[in-house]
Amino acid sequence: TKALVLELLAAVCLVRGGHEIILAAFDNFKTVCSETMRFEKLMEHFKNEDDNIDFLVACMQFINIVVHSVEDMNFRVHLQYDFTKLNLDEHLERLKNTESDRLQVQIQAYLDNVFDVGTLLEDAETKTAALERVEELEENLATMSERVLDVENEAMLKIVELEKQLMQTNKELDQLREVYANANTQVHTLRRMVREKDQTIRRQSRLERQVQEAQQAGGPGGPGAPQHQRGEGDGGVTDSASPSPPPCPNLSPSPETVAYHSMGPGMGGAPDMPAPPPPPPPPPMPGAVAPPLPGSGGSPTVIFNSGLAEGTLKLFSVKIKKPIQTKFRMPVLNWVALKPSQINGTVFNDIDDEAILQVSLTLTHTFTHT
Repeated sequence: TKALVLELLAAVCLVRGGHEIILAAFDNFKTVCSETMRFEKLMEHFKNEDDNIDFLVACMQFINIVVHSVEDMNFRVHLQYDFTKLNLDEHLERLKNTESDRLQVQIQAYLDNVFDVGTLLEDAETKTAALERVEELEENLATMSERVLDVENEAMLKIVELEKQLMQTNKELDQLREVYANANTQVHTLRRMVREKDQTIRRQSRLERQVQEAQQAGGPGGPGAPQHQRGEGDGGVTDSASPSPPPCPNLSPSPETVAYHSMGPGMGGAPDMPAPPPPPPPPPMPGAVAPPLPGSGGSPTVIFNSGLAEGTLKLFSVKIKKPIQTKFRMPVLNWVALKPSQINGTVFNDIDDEAILQVSLTLTHTFTHT
C-alpha cells in the first residue's frame, strides 16, 4: 500500500502544477505531524524497511522525480539539500550492495543527477580564473598585434629605404662601369700609342746605327762616305769623338776695334755706336761637333742633323739647359715634351731660362715689399 501511494505521488509530480501540490501537501503534513523537517517521516520509513524492496524502489523513484524534475537549479539544489540533511547519502551508501537491480537503477539515477555544490563552486572559480586569463591574453594579443603592426611598418620603411639605396647603388655602379669602360678605352689607346712610339724609336735607332756603321765603313769626312737621307723631323747625335774644326782667324775682330767700341763717348770712343756682333762660326765639317755658342755659359750642346739636301749633311745645335727647381707645384697637364729637333729655329731654343727666372724673382720681391 505504501509503495502504491508513493507511485501515485510521483505520477502527480509529473503533471503540470502537480509538483507544487505535492510539496504543499508535505508542508501541511509537516505542520500537522509536528515534523522538524519536511520529508522526515518518509525518510524514517525508508531507513527502517530495508526488507521491503518494492517500497524502497517506489521511495527512490519518488525522490528522483521530486528532486530532479525541477528546472530551476537553485530550487533543485534546495530540495536535494533537504534529503541530504536527512542522511539520505549515507543510507544510499549502505544500499549499494543490494541485490535488487531495480533499486540499483534508482540509486544510480539519483547519484548521476545529483549536484555537487563544492565541485560546482570550484568549477565556477576555475571558470572565473580562466575568463580572467582569457581577458589578459586578449589584452596581450591586442598589444602584440599593435607591436606587430608597428614592426611591419618599420620593416616596410626600411625596405623602401633599402630599395632606394639599391637603386642609387645601381646607378653609381652603372656610372662606374661607364667610367671603367672609358678608362679602359683610353688605356688601350695609350698602350697602342706607346707601342707605336716604341716602334718609331726602335726604327729611328736602327737607322742611326746604320748611319754610324756606314760612316765608320766609309771613313769620316771622306769623299766616298755614304750619307743616309733623313726627313726634316729626324734628329741624330753626331759622333762626339770627331775633332772640332779650327777657328777662322781672319773673321775675328782686331783688338783696336774691340777697344774702340768698348770705350764710352767720354773717352773718345764711338758715340752711341753698338758693338759689332760676334762673327758667325765656321761651317762644321761632316761628322764634327760644333763649338759652344757664345753666352752659353759652358752648357753642353748636342749637334743634330736635319736631313740631307742635295747630298750635303746639314747640322744644327741644341743647347741642353739646366733644369730649374720650382717651389710651387704647377697644375698637371697632359702634355708630351717636344723632341730637340722639333724646337730648332723657334724662340724656345734661344730663351735664357736663368735670366727669366731672375727677372721673375726680382719682380716678385719688388711687389711683395712695395
